[in-house]
Amino acid sequence: MVKKLDDMNLIDDFLFWTLLSDEEYGPEVAKYLLETILRRTVRTVKVHPQRTIYGEDKDLHGVRLDAYIEEDGTDLVSGDLYDIEPDQNSSTKNNLPYRTRFYHAIMDSSCLRAGEDYTELKQTYIIMITPYDPFDRNRMVYTVRNSCVEVPDLSYNDGAFTIYLNIGGTADGMPEDLVNLLRYMKNSNRENAIGEPLTEIQKMVEEVKQRKGVRKAYMKFYEYVKYETDEARKKGWEEGLEKGLKEGREEGLTKGREEGLTKGREEGLTKGWEEGLEKGREEGLEKGLKEGREEERQNTLREKQRADLAQQRIKELEKEIERLKKA
Repeated sequence: MVKKLDDMNLIDDFLFWTLLSDEEYGPEVAKYLLETILRRTVRTVKVHPQRTIYGEDKDLHGVRLDAYIEEDGTDLVSGDLYDIEPDQNSSTKNNLPYRTRFYHAIMDSSCLRAGEDYTELKQTYIIMITPYDPFDRNRMVYTVRNSCVEVPDLSYNDGAFTIYLNIGGTADGMPEDLVNLLRYMKNSNRENAIGEPLTEIQKMVEEVKQRKGVRKAYMKFYEYVKYETDEARKKGWEEGLEKGLKEGREEGLTKGREEGLTKGREEGLTKGWEEGLEKGREEGLEKGLKEGREEERQNTLREKQRADLAQQRIKELEKEIERLKKA
């Protein structure tokens, strides 16, 4: 659900962009944010909200940085580069290290002119501010720098700094002004505007929210976000439906195959038994008939032999009678 403008907090993208893009307020707010987070003085800054840096080719990935900030340099020291990114999408927190790595790379590629030595690269700071814990350690601050695995205490300064600020982390041991700032970003109201700097920022926030141009811009932003949300929901529904149908088909095929095999076995056994029984009957009948015919033939032969023997005996008796008569 998209928030109303009056309910927005400084961690919300639209209000954050709007405040930092203000010619008068933007540099002041950005400078205060950096000094409070980095615990050091920052020189005059120039803010480029929603700075887009394209890839070298149309097929290569570019980025849109929420608050790209350039610090003024001096004759002896070049100004540093900063990117402050409020991020409320906890579902993508696992890709944050890769995302910040890419941000560093693309910021570096846009600030080193042809022919310049690599030592001319500016120090870059990626600062992610989140209402969720990116590493699940209940810390408020995670500062990440490159180091040597084999020699942890080896000084390895490549000028790349990544800072994750977890608004909901434990405040134990944290500077009070930093804790107040993060709590204020989460709930940007007068009660949380503790201290003069935040009181002034709260006045800026209230004044910016009442501008007609800002409200008109927010209506367009609202419609855009609502459209994107509806489209995402529609796309999600369609993808879910497609996935569901696919999984349903796969499950149906699997279940169908299993039931088919089971039923096939049962029907096969039944049919096989029936066919076996029928074939057994046929073969048994044929064999019985054959054996019966053979037995009948044997009986006939035996009867014929007995008849032949009887006939022979009769002839022998007749001869004996004739012999006796003559005697």
